[in-house]
Amino acid sequence: MKSIQKITTLLLITPCIATLPACKKKATEHPEKAKARQAQNNKTHHSITADQIITLEEMNNTLANINNLESAKKALPKLISIKRKLKMIQTDKEKIAKPTNQITREIKEKFGAKKQQLGKNITQTMKKIKQNTPKAYNLLQKALN
Repeated sequence: MKSIQKITTLLLITPCIATLPACKKKATEHPEKAKARQAQNNKTHHSITADQIITLEEMNNTLANINNLESAKKALPKLISIKRKLKMIQTDKEKIAKPTNQITREIKEKFGAKKQQLGKNITQTMKKIKQNTPKAYNLLQKALN
């Protein structure tokens, strides 16, 4: 009789013991980390290119306000931050699958002209800074390269 009780007890308790680790409270992720991870998972070639355009516009506007060495020094932290953003955007691009020909065409149609214009504007602004304030230009070159 006692052996039947032992076997019954073992049969009832063993499954309960086996499930105990599953009952352990799971570690919760910090809300900001969870939000960042979710945002990363939602990245597409379109959204990454849109982020790139916004960041290049920010760079263009910041550079446009540089007219002497002092304004270059003031703009430097923001430009360094923009440089980091652009690197993160490039990393995001590398993390997702290569775009299909269709996606590449869509992106070129939607963003190509704007991206090209921003590139020209940034180049022209940097040339202007170099001509007008070579010291400011050298400061920017050292910090951004």
